[in-house]
Amino acid sequence: AVKALSSTSASFLTEKTLLNSSHHLPTYIPSPLTPTQKRKHVLLDKEPENKKEHAYQLALHKSYSREAQCKSVLFGMQSTVVLQSVYCDRLSEQLAAQEESQKKKKKGQLNGDRLPRLLTSNKFYNRVVEHQKNLEAEKTVQENCQRQRQEQSEMMATWKEAEEV
Repeated sequence: AVKALSSTSASFLTEKTLLNSSHHLPTYIPSPLTPTQKRKHVLLDKEPENKKEHAYQLALHKSYSREAQCKSVLFGMQSTVVLQSVYCDRLSEQLAAQEESQKKKKKGQLNGDRLPRLLTSNKFYNRVVEHQKNLEAEKTVQENCQRQRQEQSEMMATWKEAEEV
């Protein structure tokens, strides 16, 4: 069963890698169940004339009760799978939010995982350039906010002076 699962979209469950928010369970489509009705076959209404007919009636009763029990079990299993899917979707959303917050926290570190890096590789160099651009952008945003606060405080000071006079 595990080998069959490894060739499906849920193959990430068979691997020993960490799960992330991009992994999603395949959608479960429950099969429709016919409503359980109290039905009586014509044979059950008749009085058995011999032992053979009596045995057939008992077998039909057992068959109906087995069918009702199987439907009940199947309904319970489908309900469980649907609830587990909802739970997994919620966990996936929470994991995505957690990954996003971790990305924001790791934003300032280029080599935060303490693993060795080839500092001249193109990948690392591009990360350094991107990091510097982000720092410059943050610095300009902070400067703009500082300037706006300064202008606002100057305007408030002149307004208070004009109001006092």
